[in-house]
Amino acid sequence: ATVPVGSLPFGVSFSPDGSTAYVTNFGSNNVSVIDMATNTVKDTVPVGTGPHGVSFSPDGSTAYVTNHYSGNVSVIDTATNTVVATVPVGSLPFGVSFSPDGRFAYVANMVSNNVSVIDTATNTVVGTILTTGSTPTFIDIQFSGYPLSVYVDAGAPVNALIDAGFGLMDLFLAGVTVDKLVAAGVTEQQLADAGITSSGGETASSGGVPAVPSSATWGLIILVLILTASGMCRMRQQRQDTGAT
Repeated sequence: ATVPVGSLPFGVSFSPDGSTAYVTNFGSNNVSVIDMATNTVKDTVPVGTGPHGVSFSPDGSTAYVTNHYSGNVSVIDTATNTVVATVPVGSLPFGVSFSPDGRFAYVANMVSNNVSVIDTATNTVVGTILTTGSTPTFIDIQFSGYPLSVYVDAGAPVNALIDAGFGLMDLFLAGVTVDKLVAAGVTEQQLADAGITSSGGETASSGGVPAVPSSATWGLIILVLILTASGMCRMRQQRQDTGAT
């Protein structure tokens, strides 16, 4: 079957139950919702400018769409096919993927060379992972104990940061105070085990202080496929061949 969709279709993702496919249309700034039983478009969802990547949450209740030129992510409620939240991320977001439990979404930002970590419960960015290469594009999540260089938002909910895999010392060095850790339910013994005194001492300033999650607390490795300059040229040429500008 051939299913007509919007202008310059780019990304596609299937719902976990296989009943629905979402297609991002880069040229028409929307998402085509395809009924897989009939291979017909049953709905069209307006999103941001230049939608690229799309991914369903593990339970299929939401789909996250990266808007390349808007610099944000559209969160779509799949029950109603409507955008329920818009999350600002890095520059020129491309790929998006979920943690296996669906609690976090990870967005590869091409120009800012990092990965935004979104807490899906609040649809806010709680951390940013720095990539070692340039122009990160597609992204996948796998289990690992590999430590990653991360910038955390010290103002984000502490429980969300802990659940995302950041160790207590990592958060402390990034500017999260002892009072905030204790308020989040961290015990004196846990602080001591992490090497943090109850008095707290001096904390690093928040915003831009790197925190590296330890292998014991970080349960994920982000696999970011780096598109080389030659690869970018090939992609641009392919778009030109198909009539893209």
